[in-house]
Amino acid sequence: ATGAQKYIDAVKGGWDIYKNNYKHVGGATAICEADGPYPPKSYYITTGHNGETCGGVFWVNINSKLLQLYPTGEKYAAQIEESVFNVIMAAQDSRGYIRYHNRLQGNKEDPRCNSTCCEVSASGLIARLPEYVYSTSVDGLYVNLYASSAITWVQGGGDVTLNTITDFPFDPEVSMEISTATAKPMNIRIRVPSWATGDMTVKVNGSDFASGTPGSYLSLDRTW
Repeated sequence: ATGAQKYIDAVKGGWDIYKNNYKHVGGATAICEADGPYPPKSYYITTGHNGETCGGVFWVNINSKLLQLYPTGEKYAAQIEESVFNVIMAAQDSRGYIRYHNRLQGNKEDPRCNSTCCEVSASGLIARLPEYVYSTSVDGLYVNLYASSAITWVQGGGDVTLNTITDFPFDPEVSMEISTATAKPMNIRIRVPSWATGDMTVKVNGSDFASGTPGSYLSLDRTW
């Protein structure tokens, strides 16, 4: 709110503490308001009070804010992706009911429909999922997550539409179509996930255009 560096330093320090000490493999949180205490690196999997959905919601929210501040911070997009796929999506059943805890051991917890904190916060997050796929900028667009989707935004005084076609995460192939009434110089930045096993090549109009390293954003700066 004030712009003072000490506040962003505190948030980034909290991010490091949470990621390095209170996050299970897969993205679930290793803390809960019950069955404590939870000292750093207390990765309990046998207690029923663990992996609260609220923790996953918090983690997506804080990483979304940091990605707004640091739009090429791939590590923030990676955390959003992990928690959305492994926690938030897995917390639902076929009726849309939400699990309070996302256990990593034993059977899945029965989903609820009781207006608990986890249900309410997860429902709101699910409604906001489109916000996390793309980010706009004065010179173009950031592609943060891979999902079958489309976005239309104003660039250079006119509408531009980008349509993503993919079955990710079930298929690694991703294609994108850009539609614009007139040719426009734009920088389309494509996320190269940190979990990728090697450099990622992007083709433009069927030909190799550029290659990006895992954990970065690949800049496609050209006239489209």
